[in-house]
Amino acid sequence: MANEFNYNACLSINHPTIDARLISKALSSYLPIVEATAGSVACHANGSPYLPIRKSVQSYWLAQLHQEKLLYSGETDLSVFLEQHINLLSDHAEFIQNILNEGRVVFKIALYHITKYLAYEIESCVLAKVGAFGIGIEIHSFICNIETM
Repeated sequence: MANEFNYNACLSINHPTIDARLISKALSSYLPIVEATAGSVACHANGSPYLPIRKSVQSYWLAQLHQEKLLYSGETDLSVFLEQHINLLSDHAEFIQNILNEGRVVFKIALYHITKYLAYEIESCVLAKVGAFGIGIEIHSFICNIETM
């Protein structure tokens, strides 16, 4: 295919007050990369505090949705991938809806490609499912040499 690309996908949750550990407990099938509770000291992934030391203004939780460094659209279609994760999250619909009452839940997707132009259509049925659930989609596109990643 002319428009194949590599991608990375994460689930991001922002909330004004929730203990980020509760998110990890509720969504235990996902391994968080970032788990910061509002009012706690903001830290790097390795646990060392940011300097100068500052506190997290809001709770933030981020988990990669796959174990591989990158996925390849020719093997794992992005629309199919998103639909699979919406289906997995539907088991936690009540929890997600409670988060959405005051916070945000977003699929963050990074597309990596070697050309200046990339076109991809997320299927409308998948967009409808994501939208009905109340989850946003944030897409970043990067031109890069995949071999050096």
